[in-house]
Amino acid sequence: MKSLLRTILDECEKNKLMYRANAYDLYNNGCRDMVVPWGYDFTALAETMSEVELNERRGNIQIIPESKVKSHSELIKEIKGEEIEDIQNAWYSDEKERETQFNKIKNMSDEVIINLNPEKYYCGHYWIIWTNYGGNENIDCFTDYDTDLDKYFDVNKLIDKWEDQYCKFKLGLI
Repeated sequence: MKSLLRTILDECEKNKLMYRANAYDLYNNGCRDMVVPWGYDFTALAETMSEVELNERRGNIQIIPESKVKSHSELIKEIKGEEIEDIQNAWYSDEKERETQFNKIKNMSDEVIINLNPEKYYCGHYWIIWTNYGGNENIDCFTDYDTDLDKYFDVNKLIDKWEDQYCKFKLGLI
């Protein structure tokens, strides 16, 4: 029998929803080297969650549809575009100041863009809150999720089915 987390993430994979430990929180906690690419690497997720306690308020497991994953260059281009749009829409008393701000953004390195906008660079679309400490086990570890996941599969139905199997397992019936 698989763990509940593995069961949920397997269902994500069936629905082409990639996952990873919350990259934004890893960045904020100085663990940037632990950020992994989007994918289906349960081992990497489990290792990260064993080593670092991530902020649960934003969800500690990020999820994104495969079709929405962007490359590094696509993300940088998108973030710079948003910054430039903000400059174009802002009020400036001097057009020269607007041009200065525009050139400043245009010429920023990728690293500076990421450091100024980590929430945009490291974001996901959906999330799961999984608590793997404090005596929690099984269903108690799964505390919340982004309800938009229900567009892909019925999360509560999956959990109920898993709970039924777990009870039978504990009773030695499977």
